[in-house]
Amino acid sequence: MLAAARPRRLDDGQRLFARGDASDGLYCVIEGAVRLTGSLRGGQEALLSALEPVQWFGEVALIDGAGRAYDAWADGPTLLLQVAHGPMIAILDTTPGGWPAIAALLARRARLAFLAVEESAMLPAIGRVARRLLVLADGYGDHLQPLGTVRVPQERLAAMLALSRQTVNRALKQLETEGAIRLTRGGTELVDLERLREIGQ
Repeated sequence: MLAAARPRRLDDGQRLFARGDASDGLYCVIEGAVRLTGSLRGGQEALLSALEPVQWFGEVALIDGAGRAYDAWADGPTLLLQVAHGPMIAILDTTPGGWPAIAALLARRARLAFLAVEESAMLPAIGRVARRLLVLADGYGDHLQPLGTVRVPQERLAAMLALSRQTVNRALKQLETEGAIRLTRGGTELVDLERLREIGQ
């Protein structure tokens, strides 16, 4: 995959692809971040996810050929690796375990989607924030190793969870009081993962 990959740079706010676009391959975030969004009636944007290094995305349209399922935007100057659709399909077809690996990535995200529905119905705000911080830090299972800091602005975290920024701010401060996180200028540092998991249960 790396041999077939090509770098692609985006400016802040530049759209990579739109919902419904044909698949042009699989992407990996190397520097910067990518915002995945949907559109509501009236043009309002719904933030679905924020991807940081090193996370792969774009597998849905690769699998079903039905077009992109969301809009993707650069969040700050961003460097991506792109494996074009044709070469990616050839790699998956000729590599033992290739398609199962893509299916596992998709299944992981489906599980997280089910958890998001569950948490919105059953968890208090602090539990929802704790769970989402863990998911973001783990990079949806794509990181080579877990990250210790989540660099997602509070307003974006609020949009992901369908909460107000004030509610998210209160939850983060409570998590800091609990010793689970530390709020810094660079983001949210995860100090005690076990405590975060307990609060997110």
